Order: sequence, then structure tokens, then C-alpha cells
Amino acid sequence: MVEDEPERFRKGSVMRALEVSPRFGHYYFIEIDPGKCIELQGICAGCPGLSYTIANTDANSYLFDLITRQIDWRSSRAVIFLDPFGTEVAWPTLQAISQQPGIDLWYLFPAMAVNRMLMQNGQIPAQWRAKLDSLFGTNTWYERFYTSYQQQSLWGEPVTTVQKQAPIALVKEYLLERLRTLFPYVAPNPLVLCNSRNSPLFILSFAITNPSEPAIKLAKKMGEYILGKHGAKMQRGNCIG
Repeated sequence: MVEDEPERFRKGSVMRALEVSPRFGHYYFIEIDPGKCIELQGICAGCPGLSYTIANTDANSYLFDLITRQIDWRSSRAVIFLDPFGTEVAWPTLQAISQQPGIDLWYLFPAMAVNRMLMQNGQIPAQWRAKLDSLFGTNTWYERFYTSYQQQSLWGEPVTTVQKQAPIALVKEYLLERLRTLFPYVAPNPLVLCNSRNSPLFILSFAITNPSEPAIKLAKKMGEYILGKHGAKMQRGNCIG
């Protein structure tokens, strides 16, 4: 695996957001790393007339405050791109997003980071378990990603063996199930993004918060088309999810 590939995806997402035409009314970039905030400042400064805020802080707390206290959703709409470092997105953040009426969400789910935490023998450190609970908003992930069965030891005693069963397709399916508990519409065809060795890095999913039939109809047309178009390209490159 090329270790800097996740970082390459992240840098690319900023540039793509700024290249959208017409521009959004205002951009919020939330980054806890001071060095990356300096980089963001340089990028934004190179875009004349850009209205933006760079917040050097924890994204969960800042975003929660921003969308629940600072924005009047009666007259505002937003596109949120969650592009976390590791497994830092907490479930309450997704809950807060889902409760606002005018948000389209693109979530770059950290599939590789999750896979690394899911130890093959099921012996997951308590700190990692807590992180996965926070990421999925429940502890039922263990039941989905592990199977247990009994064998006999050499002395005829029963021994319980735990085995990991978490291919990327199952992780993707479980992620969609969890998102659907919050959002009125979640695109059924998330995009699996792989590195140069065809190992899954991220799962790009799309959801909206507006429950109206016209909004869902438009979201289906837009989100499923975008994900399907790029998904076909990824499959031709053998990155299968």
C-alpha cells in the first residue's frame, strides 16, 4: 500500500470543492492540524473573492455547534463533505446533521481504518471498541463482522473460536443500514475507493436530510448517477466493492 494515498484523496477533495461552479455562498473548512490549516489558508487565499472560514479545532464539536446553533435552516442549504482523519466522526455528529432540513451529505467513510481495527481473532482493544461504537452509533457491529463456533481441544474440552467476517461488501452494507436509521434517503450504491494495490481505502456514501418526495426524487437522480458513473470506472480498474 502507498501510505500517502489517503492524504492524496483528502487534498483532492478540497480542490474539487473550490472548483465547483457556481461557487457556494460560504465555505467552512474544519481541521484540527495547525499545519494543514496553514495549507488551507494558502489554497483559499489563491481564490479571489472566496467567502470562507477555516476552523482549527475538532470537527465534531465545531460542526455540531455550527449546524445546530449558528445557521438558520429556514433560509439556508448546505452540502457537507465529511472527510475524516481515521475514525474521528462520532455518531452524534451524523445525528445532528440528519435533524437539519436542508443538508446533502457526502461521507468518506474510513474503510481501511475500520478494517485494521477489526482484529482477525476478535480480540479488539477496549479503546478501539469504543471508537467503533462511536463511529457506528452502536456495538452491533461485532455481531455482523464476527462469527463464533465451538471446537474441541486436544483434551476434548469445548473451545470457542471467533473469526472475522468483514469483506468490504459487508462493511458497506452495514454502513448503509446504519445511515438509513438517520436519513430519509441514502444512495444504495456507495463508491468504494481503493489505493494503487486495489485495497479499499474509503466508502463514499451520499444521503440527504430533506424527507420530501421531490427532494428524494432529485437526490436519487443526482446521487445515484454520480456514484454509478464513477463506480463503473472503478470496476473497470478492478476496484470492486
